[in-house]
Amino acid sequence: MLQSAVPFETMGAMWTTKIVVMCKNQQAMNRLKEAAESIGLPTFVVADAGRTQVLAGSKTVLAIGPGSKGSVDSVAGKLSLL
Repeated sequence: MLQSAVPFETMGAMWTTKIVVMCKNQQAMNRLKEAAESIGLPTFVVADAGRTQVLAGSKTVLAIGPGSKGSVDSVAGKLSLL
């Protein structure tokens, strides 16, 4: 039997498409999170550890999905790619 060095749950995340877009400010990111959740998309906010120039606890990343391309695009499709 062959065993993977990567847990099975992680493999799906490796195979999904990822894009990076930029929000104008924290309020815009909050609205984006609310919009995603309102249509059933899972979200996760990353708070910075504060080991660089960014203050500890600053919300720097919003992950949206997984979800269908159409669902994600309906929320974040008009944002500029980073």
